[in-house]
Amino acid sequence: DFENQVIVDLYNSPQQVLFYNLKGRSYATSLQIDFNIELLNNINLRTAYKYYDISTTYNSGTFQRPLQAQHRFFANIAFETTPKKQKQWKIDATLNWLGKQQLPNTLSNAAPDQLPQFSNPFSTLNAQITRLFSTAFEIYIGGENISNYTQKQAILGSQNPFGPTFDASITYAPIFGQMYYAGLRFKIK
Repeated sequence: DFENQVIVDLYNSPQQVLFYNLKGRSYATSLQIDFNIELLNNINLRTAYKYYDISTTYNSGTFQRPLQAQHRFFANIAFETTPKKQKQWKIDATLNWLGKQQLPNTLSNAAPDQLPQFSNPFSTLNAQITRLFSTAFEIYIGGENISNYTQKQAILGSQNPFGPTFDASITYAPIFGQMYYAGLRFKIK
């Protein structure tokens, strides 16, 4: 519970950000649960769930902290072969899920530049395969956001960058789609 706090108010108007001292209640509560297990020899599963309850009284009412997911889930599965003559395979996949997020007020914007009160939940999937050839050299290939989820409207008012509805600050999800990469690591001692 916070007794004195400077509030950044994004709920009054989409054309203004108000700063003022807290006149009401503000609190932050969180809970995290982790679960890690070796499923089989060299196969590990790591999971985590995080709950955030962050709420503040603004001039226009009590709301969740904007752009902050109340529920988050993470899962990672990793496999490593037993090293043989310094050679080894490593395979890794990670799923991240974010629940809905309270979005700043955009109701007075023109209809094309309005956002809903809450974002949709979404998930992303990342994976990588690595081949170690020695303690000094390895190659890898991987992908990020393999599920290809992107925020539909990352910049409000993008058709008129000098207009009153232009806003590039409401980013709550990935804005780039799938990305794949490959590379090598060479360690110099």
